Amino acid sequence: MPAFRYKAVSTRGSGILQGVIDAPSRELAIAKLQSAGHLPVSADEIGAQRSFDFGLLKRWRQRDKVTQKDVMLITRELATLIGAGLPLDHALRTLCQLNLDAPVRRLLHNLLENIQGGASLSEAIAGRQDVFSHLYINMIKAGEASGALDSVIERLADYLERLSELRSYIMT
Repeated sequence: MPAFRYKAVSTRGSGILQGVIDAPSRELAIAKLQSAGHLPVSADEIGAQRSFDFGLLKRWRQRDKVTQKDVMLITRELATLIGAGLPLDHALRTLCQLNLDAPVRRLLHNLLENIQGGASLSEAIAGRQDVFSHLYINMIKAGEASGALDSVIERLADYLERLSELRSYIMT
């Protein structure tokens, strides 16, 4: 039976969990984690080539700025956590605990501090126009105004992933 290395967030608030789980398929490994009360962030077959890395971004080490790929990854992770019902500040705190590069970690800490200081998410990211596009900022603002921030972040994550695929297709 294949084994899967996973990262998950405990819905009981105990933080990030990592380990190995045996399951016949990736989908069943995820289902096992969910039935145990965890929110899977990644589940990859041991020995298999990873198609998308949500956590350890080894190939992007030694950088000094946040890239568009970083924004895509943290948007997807944020969408997953908020979609699971975590409040925004808890979701950002959880992302800060992941093993991310220093620039991304600094960005997330900065956003978390602004939100804990009373700013909305759109106000917090508007202060980082070097990282977030006007479209991104305005979409978040619209999501906050409509009360549908979770679905807006999910759509932003989908959009950024499609944009990344399109860019890589054009470049090849």
